Amino acid sequence: MANTYHMVHYRRFTPGDATLLKGKSLEVLCREALNTDNGTSQLWSRPDDRIFDVGDGDGRKIFLNKVADLSSAVFGEMCLAQAKDLQTLLKMETSEVELSDLDL
Repeated sequence: MANTYHMVHYRRFTPGDATLLKGKSLEVLCREALNTDNGTSQLWSRPDDRIFDVGDGDGRKIFLNKVADLSSAVFGEMCLAQAKDLQTLLKMETSEVELSDLDL
């Protein structure tokens, strides 16, 4: 199955304290976070570390899947896993794919 990337424009991104952003866009903040190194590899290549517990007691987790740096944007799929619900099967391994600038 072919992948198709779509640009999503965020209308509002307002954290509790805007001074923490230091004038950075959401794209820049995402790229910086995904470039975080744990001493062996960057978060881009660690899918097991891109799982976040929602923390509401429902057992819901969000997984940032298929992250990509398209140079003009940062892309990723956000998948919700919920206890006692149907789940998407995710392939938990990294891959590097060279993308072209052509729209097909």
